[in-house]
Amino acid sequence: DVSSQEWEEGEEFECYPPGMKVQVRYGRGRNQKTYEATVKESDLEGGEVLYLVHYCGWNV
Repeated sequence: DVSSQEWEEGEEFECYPPGMKVQVRYGRGRNQKTYEATVKESDLEGGEVLYLVHYCGWNV
């Protein structure tokens, strides 16, 4: 479920809320793998939403 947040300048952007579990693709081509992660934070930079995630099973 994607939520909508308002950025400082009044523009809205859609983002995954903290705590949401997501599937993250890493790598390219045949080397691409999918990892389960949990969203910790989101930020808007240069018109793109950036996420800080914690990969499940990795040390904190």
